[in-house]
Amino acid sequence: RYKDKLIYSLILFFVTYIWGFHDRFSGELPHAFSVILLVNVLVIERNAILKKASGVLVFLGKHSTNIFMFHTFILLYFEKQVYYFRNPFLIYINFIIIVIVISIILEFIKKYSGFYKLQERLISLIWQEKGSR
Repeated sequence: RYKDKLIYSLILFFVTYIWGFHDRFSGELPHAFSVILLVNVLVIERNAILKKASGVLVFLGKHSTNIFMFHTFILLYFEKQVYYFRNPFLIYINFIIIVIVISIILEFIKKYSGFYKLQERLISLIWQEKGSR
C-alpha cells in the first residue's frame, strides 16, 4: 500500500511538473499540491509521531471552514479576550482555542438542527436539475 501511494504521488508530481512547463497560466498550485502529497507519503506515512500530528491536522481541517469564516468576526468583536495575553505566541494559542471552541459549537448546532440533511437535499436537487438539462 505504501509503495502504491509513493508511485501515484511521484506520477502526480511529475505530471504537474511537466504541465507547469506547458501551461504558463496554471501557476504553481497544482505543483504545490503534488509536493504536499509527496511529502505526506514520504514523511508522515513512515513516522509514527507525525502520524499522530496528522490527526491534529485532520481535526483542524474539519474545522477549517468555520475558522476561516469566523476568525475576522472573533478578532473584531472579542478583541479583549483574544489579546488578553501580551505574548504573541500566547495570543495565537488563545485565538486558536477560541476559534476551535466556537467551531465545535457550530458543528454541534449544524448536526442537530438538520443542516446537513438540508444540504444533502439541496445538492441532490441541483444534481437532478443539471441531469435534466
